[in-house]
Amino acid sequence: MSDRCAGSAFESYRARRYFPELDGVRALCVLLVVTVHLYDAHERWWWLAGARGVTVFFVLSGYLITSLGLREEAERGALSLAAFYVRRCCRLLPLYYLTLGAYCVLIFGLGVGGPSLRETMTEALPYYVTYFQEIPFYSLLIGGGRDLPFFHSWSLGIEEKFYLVWPLLAFVLWRGRPRRRLTGAVVLLTAFALAPFVLGQEMRLVGRCLFSYFHLLVGCVVAMLLHDRHNFGHLRFLGRAGWRLLALGVFVAIHFATPWVAEPSHAGNALHALYGIACAVLLVALVTGGGLLDRLLAWGPLALVGRLSYGIYLVHLFAIVAAYRLVPAWGGAATSALVYFTACGLSVAAAWLLALAVERPGIEMGRRWSRRLLDRAAGEACRTPSAA
Repeated sequence: MSDRCAGSAFESYRARRYFPELDGVRALCVLLVVTVHLYDAHERWWWLAGARGVTVFFVLSGYLITSLGLREEAERGALSLAAFYVRRCCRLLPLYYLTLGAYCVLIFGLGVGGPSLRETMTEALPYYVTYFQEIPFYSLLIGGGRDLPFFHSWSLGIEEKFYLVWPLLAFVLWRGRPRRRLTGAVVLLTAFALAPFVLGQEMRLVGRCLFSYFHLLVGCVVAMLLHDRHNFGHLRFLGRAGWRLLALGVFVAIHFATPWVAEPSHAGNALHALYGIACAVLLVALVTGGGLLDRLLAWGPLALVGRLSYGIYLVHLFAIVAAYRLVPAWGGAATSALVYFTACGLSVAAAWLLALAVERPGIEMGRRWSRRLLDRAAGEACRTPSAA
């Protein structure tokens, strides 16, 4: 009976194409990220560790992209790289370049920020256009201490390179070799985890940049483990109520411990790596179990915010500036909280409008284009034997 139950749970997991509870996690993460960029973030909001929201996004991205790729490989025999890249580009690029265009209009056209901001944006723009946003982030903002517009797009540059390279490794070089694929991912994530420690002080910014790929690969490893029936059976215990509560408690404890440890240090880097692992364990608990926590995270309004999280992330700095103009300057914690909730509301509203006008049409275009590519590939595969 237990084997049949485990097999049923595995088949049910493999059949799922949408995880609303993960949209709930996305929503909480993007709302946390907003706290980091409030004007008084270091004074009032530091204890929330909002920057860790980006870390969770990385783990989720690695997990979801790899899971979908593995399922396409299982169904069709291979992941279509062309269809994958089409879906990613149509999903991400229209809204990104629209937002970048808005920054350019404000800074170059309307003179917002003055000459110094225009100069910095001029230096950063070639990297923004070519999706190397992490370079000005680490060189101009973190390393140079300069005021950098659109700085939060650095994480998009990290993810875009992951989307470009990981499918080539996982689904071309290691295609049909699950053990080698898993081993390769573990070797890579170990190398990226060690980067801040081994590169030294002179290369510390490069090490911090590379460290982000550790969290993406942690998500990839989770996807590969759960895609295998045997490993799924071993990890399924994390979905039980008691273990899920423990996983949640450990994750929350590490989350709120991170602001107390300086990250550009060995202790901070180690804790950040542990945070990624705790996030991965919680992810397993969420997608293999059920119950109250899943229902709370899958709550309609919260899941909707999660689906809008990309747009919210792109525009929330505009919303923060608008919120400070709209909220009376009473000062104190009450004003800061009101600014935060106003900024969140404006971000959600703007992201919803952008989703209707730009994001969803782009996604649908990518799906149609992807289906044509997949159908063409299937047709060619059917014709090949007869031609032989």
